[in-house]
Amino acid sequence: MEEFEACVQNGTESGPWLLSMEKTIAHLAQLNVRDDLWKPCVNGVAISPAEAPGAREMEEGSVAALRCRDILIGLYEKRGGMLCLKTMLIDRENIVS
Repeated sequence: MEEFEACVQNGTESGPWLLSMEKTIAHLAQLNVRDDLWKPCVNGVAISPAEAPGAREMEEGSVAALRCRDILIGLYEKRGGMLCLKTMLIDRENIVS
């Protein structure tokens, strides 16, 4: 705990327990979809891998970070031949359509 408090007080590297979202998901495949898929994505609708370049090559059960309009929407899993929302990472209450 002392190490954590020292990092916070002097503004140095935060240590392994505080990572940005970008660093946390950096090892995942990064998918970007067209802007017109914004509403389906933020509403958690499954989308076809054909809509996300690079998704066709994903193995069944693998997870990728999905972005639309350059905004991280969430983590999607390839299931049943579709990309299905696994974890929503966007605050749906405070987004602009």
